[in-house]
Amino acid sequence: MDIWKERDPSTGEIITCDFIPGTDPVEKPKHYQGKYNLEAISVIDNFIGDLSGKSAWAWGNMIKYVLRFQSKNGLEDLKKARKNLDWLIEELEKKDDC
Repeated sequence: MDIWKERDPSTGEIITCDFIPGTDPVEKPKHYQGKYNLEAISVIDNFIGDLSGKSAWAWGNMIKYVLRFQSKNGLEDLKKARKNLDWLIEELEKKDDC
């Protein structure tokens, strides 16, 4: 995760935060924004297609984890993405069996 650092003008002390001042860690967390400030939710909305229910949920989570892995939890996020991909495949295989 990006660490923001600034020197406190009154004390000279270095202040660090895990978010950039002026951003909202709830509404616009930095780890869900790409190089050009495109947000993961926009990518998910754009590509979700006809998926619904658990399939849509698993697919969205998979994409989210892949998009953020470099700026948040690294390998852990890739493993979460893989698990969500497995769930998506299971859901799609159930539909194919019907």
